[in-house]
Amino acid sequence: SSVQRYAQRDVAPVVTGRTLGADSILEGRLQADSGRVRLTARLVDTADGTGRWNGVFDTARQDLLSAQDALAERVAEALQPGLTEAERGTLLQRPTADDEAWRLYLHGRFHWERKSPDGIRQAIEFYRAAIARDPSFAPPRVGLADACTTQAVFNVRPPRAAFDEARAEARRALELDPSFAEAYAALGHIVAQCDRDWDEATRLQEEALRRKPGYGHAVMWRAMLRAYRGDVLAALEQIKRAQALEPMSLSFSAIAGMLMYFAREFEASARHLKGIVDTVPDASLARYLYARSLLALGDADAVVALLAGRN
Repeated sequence: SSVQRYAQRDVAPVVTGRTLGADSILEGRLQADSGRVRLTARLVDTADGTGRWNGVFDTARQDLLSAQDALAERVAEALQPGLTEAERGTLLQRPTADDEAWRLYLHGRFHWERKSPDGIRQAIEFYRAAIARDPSFAPPRVGLADACTTQAVFNVRPPRAAFDEARAEARRALELDPSFAEAYAALGHIVAQCDRDWDEATRLQEEALRRKPGYGHAVMWRAMLRAYRGDVLAALEQIKRAQALEPMSLSFSAIAGMLMYFAREFEASARHLKGIVDTVPDASLARYLYARSLLALGDADAVVALLAGRN
């Protein structure tokens, strides 16, 4: 999600890396022909543009995950020479052996990040297709839980049914992988939004962050929990950390605007959210939150025009 917005832009990868505050960036391309796939990759230092490593991997299309494993191992060795066998084993763990299930899951993540009713619907279709191919594949179950929770929160679907499905999928993901940080975070979000149990939700988010400190959504949901408890200033600091983890996330930026609204900084919230809507007009979450800020400022006509899509 940090880099996908650069995909259609003519921006040098090194410049992208510097913008995102990365020390190195991995660039490459995938070529497919007659059932074979070639993966070409290069690891570049963003400070001076020098190459740290490059490689080419040829494989059968149905064994693309093996090429990804080899790429991950080579890049990790280039970044940190001398990996232990335990570290290498962790690196090469596969959540699924089904390449198509993995592809379907990635499509689901892409559409969920859009945070629009149609995007969420498509995400759910992709997640369910991935689960149908590999019922033991935990990530699409977490994806489905997150998508159903989003439907419930925004009343795209009757909340009780959506929350029930979300909870069942998050719990099933934990049964499949008790160490899966994303599943703890998803369940914590459900507990917060459906049960309003701030203590249990906080415990689950902290468990997710203990297992995966860099999981941006857990940090973002932890920020929201701080706001729900009335500590909005702490929430604003926490959302900055989430944005640092995923600088290009539109939803994280929109949540930052929502937290400004909670802090009764209505003008600042409106300016911030307007910037998102002006740049990405179909950013549904930002548009909705911008309308709330405008309403708090007493500009009802602007709210009607905004939600009618006239600006």
